[in-house]
Amino acid sequence: MSEKKRYVEFIVGVDADGGEIEVTCDPEELNNAFNSRPEQPSYFIPVFFKRAVLDRYYARPDLYVVGEAGLSHRNEWDIRMDASRSDFVAMMLGDPGKYLPYEDQLHWRSCNVIPQGEFSKEFVDRNFRNRASYWTQPDHAFIDRLSGFKIRWNGDHGWPLFLELGDRDQHMIHRCSACAASRNPGGVRRSSPRTCYDSLRLDQRPSVARRDRRYPGEPFAWLNRTPRKVARTAAD
Repeated sequence: MSEKKRYVEFIVGVDADGGEIEVTCDPEELNNAFNSRPEQPSYFIPVFFKRAVLDRYYARPDLYVVGEAGLSHRNEWDIRMDASRSDFVAMMLGDPGKYLPYEDQLHWRSCNVIPQGEFSKEFVDRNFRNRASYWTQPDHAFIDRLSGFKIRWNGDHGWPLFLELGDRDQHMIHRCSACAASRNPGGVRRSSPRTCYDSLRLDQRPSVARRDRRYPGEPFAWLNRTPRKVARTAAD
């Protein structure tokens, strides 16, 4: 017999006396998009958390993928979140109950704070209006642009310029994200080129390649001569 799932209560507001109002994140106890339980609080109420709640996941890049729009445990679960703000992270009240194990719900509850406004425009566009949205945090923007650069390069040249970072090098992505979380854009700028540089692939050359005018007769010699410049180009 399977164990009954447990649910945490999160802060959704304050009463007239300044006391915290807590509501369960059990989706079956919340009103939904079909207005099936109009007497109950809405599934979509924003709940807010200190950004430190993400440190647990940044510290284990082998298990978790942290993005501005969501968080996922490899092969286990994924959940939407609003990490577009630099001060707090937000989620829909019902999402932790629907997607997170009880232990993770408790972790998020430990960083729960009283409401800090509404969801960001970017989160609303992605989840309620079905619109594309640009990343607002520098670490997420960097990772997104690097991914696009890889796709374009592979399409143009037929071989990958960047290798995937190994587990031992994933700390560089964490460092980049940590700098963003601490509002240190200089740290992001320093970490992002290093992330690119350490994954540059310089061992493979196509038999027929574009020749750089600065180094005639040496296809792709510019990669060997200026790898750090290439890394910065991708990061920018």
